[in-house]
Amino acid sequence: MRLFKAIFAVSICLNVLFLAFSYIRYDSNEEALNHAATMVMHDFIELESAIDYQIKMNWVDESVILEKIEDILENLHMIEVYGSQSDLIDKQSNKELIAIAHVLSRYPEYTGFPNAQLTEKERKAFIQLRDKLRRAGLGMNMSFTGGWDNFLVFMKRIIEE
Repeated sequence: MRLFKAIFAVSICLNVLFLAFSYIRYDSNEEALNHAATMVMHDFIELESAIDYQIKMNWVDESVILEKIEDILENLHMIEVYGSQSDLIDKQSNKELIAIAHVLSRYPEYTGFPNAQLTEKERKAFIQLRDKLRRAGLGMNMSFTGGWDNFLVFMKRIIEE
């Protein structure tokens, strides 16, 4: 009987440790996802600012805009992969990540060279994107709250417009 009680006590302790470890692991994964989502929102703000700057400076360095879009696309992909592997992102959220990546992939691709020249049509499209980002609540001198849930709200606003 003593052996049974000892095994039972050890089993209970191991289960408690396992649950604590699982909770800590899930909490740290969720925190990493919140941080990554906030970083992407900052990238969108930088994109809006870069477009605004290029407009004011008569489009002197257009490749900065393309580079910012590439950064956002890379970070969206990282969130998609990480979220899927850690089971923190549901299928609907994953679809929204793909949808926002699709919206951004319509713009010219960054070639890695600093001498990109945009057409007038592409410039107008970027001006519309800047306006769309501001209407969604992502722009310079606009406050926002970070985190995954707020990220999804902002992405829906951008997609739906």
